[in-house]
This record gives sequence, structure tokens and C-alpha cells, in this order.
Amino acid sequence: MKSSKVTAKPRYQLLDELRGFAVFCMVFYHGFFTAGYEWDLPLFRTFMNFFAPAEPFFAAFFILLSGVACQLSRSNLKRGFKLLMISIALTGITLLLPRFGFTECEILFGILHLLSFGMLLVALCNPLIKKCPPLIFALFMLALFFFTFPAESGYFGFGSLKIALPQALYTTNRWFILGFHNADFFSADYFPLLPWIFMFLAGAFLGLYEGRGKFPAFFLKRRVPFFGFLGRHALLIYILHQPVIYLIIFAADQLVRLF
Repeated sequence: MKSSKVTAKPRYQLLDELRGFAVFCMVFYHGFFTAGYEWDLPLFRTFMNFFAPAEPFFAAFFILLSGVACQLSRSNLKRGFKLLMISIALTGITLLLPRFGFTECEILFGILHLLSFGMLLVALCNPLIKKCPPLIFALFMLALFFFTFPAESGYFGFGSLKIALPQALYTTNRWFILGFHNADFFSADYFPLLPWIFMFLAGAFLGLYEGRGKFPAFFLKRRVPFFGFLGRHALLIYILHQPVIYLIIFAADQLVRLF
């Protein structure tokens, strides 16, 4: 008689730790931004400006790893839909915050929105994705990422290759999800589908190696438990970190006023 027990997949500790490190860096960056610009503290503004050039790299790394992780998920459809609902709720909350004195905090299409779209796209296309050579298509997705990266600047391309996009795309905010918007558009956290969805898909193709048993054994070893913890709870931390930052800075500001 065959056993119906399902063998649990191994936990790839290195992926958790790398994702945790990326979350750690982004939380600190957002803390510097909030303290520097929302509370007008010059020292933290200096820190934020110093780390600003590195922020897109940490974000790209986090998105890439999230794409890899989606291939380890039992249901990207369920996870993607749940995250989309959370993202919509987050947008609604941030749109209400200006009524309470908080400025420039509206999030119309942030990293959580992007990840939800990525998960849903993989859920729909994974049967086709699994038939593709992982490395070739991961590199192709990365090429598309760099090719579409200047979308907000009005063109696609890199180096001497530049393809101008219709200026009509930049006279309205109708297509802001894709990365096209006018000069009045603002989102405190903004990761449009172009180019960021290609970074997520690059990770999804690399994640195919796990299903083919080709993840290296050293991925299983635990090295930095703190980052591993952050990586395992990345979504919850990302949702809660900004309110926590506001509360900490608000409490510190009130204490300073008292003394």
C-alpha cells in the first residue's frame, strides 16, 4: 500500500537570507526618507541621499528573488490575489493619510502591487514558462528590463539604441501602471510594470532550476538567522514597516518636545 504522505520541500535558507537582507536595506532607506523629509531632519536626509543610488539595486534584487520564490509556491494564483487585495487596501489607506497631516505618502502602484501582478502572471503562464530553457529566458528578461528601463524618460533602449515613445503617453496618467504618466503624477512607492515585471520574470525563470533539482546544496545551509527571519516574513515586514517607522519617529519627536 502506497503512503499518501507528501514529502515537504526543503527550505532554501540562502534565498530567505538574501531576501531578508534586501528587505533590511529597504526598511532603513525608508526610515531615512521618512525622518529626513516628513520630519525635516537634515542628518537623515543626508543618509537618504547617500544611499539613494543603491536603492534601485536592493529593490531589483528583492524583486528578482521574489520571482525565484514564486516557483517554490504551491499556489501563485491564491498568493497573487491575496497580495493584490492587500495592495489595493494599502493604496486606499495612503490616500486617506493626507487628511491627517501626512504629505507625499500616497502609494498608487508600489512594489507590492508589482509582485501581485507578477504572481498572477506566473500563475497564468507557468505551464508555458516551464517548457522554456531557464537561463536563456532569464537573460532575455533581463535584457528587456534594461531595454524598457527608460520608459519614464520617453524612450526604450540603451546606449546608442533609443526608440522614442509617443508623447501622448505622457500627457495623461491613464497608463501609470505601465510606467507612462504626466509630470503631475506622484506615488511614494512606484514600481511600474515596465520595466520591473521583467526583473520578476527573470527570477521566475531562474526558479525553474529548483523544480529540476539543480539548486546547489549550499542554498540549504543557514548562515545569518536574523536575515533568514526577515526573509521568511518579508511580506508582513514590508506592510508594517512604514507605519512602525512613523510611530517611532512621532514618539521620539514628542519626547524631544517634552524635554
